[in-house]
Amino acid sequence: MDAQISRLHHPVSVLGPGRRAGIWFQGCGIRCPGCVSVDTWRPDPGSTVPVAAVLDWLRSLAGSEVDGVTISGGEPTDQPDALAELMRGLAGWRAERPSGLREPDVLVYTGREPDWVRGDGARLLAGADAVVAGPYDAARAGTAALRGSDNQELITLTPLGARRYADADRLPRAAVQVEVSDGAVWMIGIPLPGDLAAVRQAVTDRGVHLRGPSWQT
Repeated sequence: MDAQISRLHHPVSVLGPGRRAGIWFQGCGIRCPGCVSVDTWRPDPGSTVPVAAVLDWLRSLAGSEVDGVTISGGEPTDQPDALAELMRGLAGWRAERPSGLREPDVLVYTGREPDWVRGDGARLLAGADAVVAGPYDAARAGTAALRGSDNQELITLTPLGARRYADADRLPRAAVQVEVSDGAVWMIGIPLPGDLAAVRQAVTDRGVHLRGPSWQT
């Protein structure tokens, strides 16, 4: 089974607790206005990789440094077969980890409504410990640690998810990570309202031209 994957990154420290592995799917049919990841909207056959290769990458990471996996995009549920295979693979990866390591959790971001997550999407998302559900609404942009806008809901699905995310909405939002790779600068996380405009103004004031920022069409 193949999946269109925008990028893989470790460590991620702003999309869930601890040092995490981040998996971003490529392609999104929801396309929320104001999305920070417009670059992940368009399906891209050139980003296709085997799901097995994503799992191999995960296994290559130092086990003690992976506290969880965050799956985002794009819209992961737009590739249901690939997502289902990835979730099955993550279950196997967790089962094969040596005893004594902290149990990793799986957090999924989706623009689908919370009712879908609890209903028709429940089987597809089986194996996730928590899901941030709902389309991003720029008019309701908030400051919760893991939710971009206040209409979104953090749903815990397992006892591990309930323990790991019990205080998530009471925590301040972490600063975004800034990464440089392959000649590009990109951000990981959920900017606060106004942050992206401030970034653009700051670099413009310093004579830097942004070519195709990820949050603009």
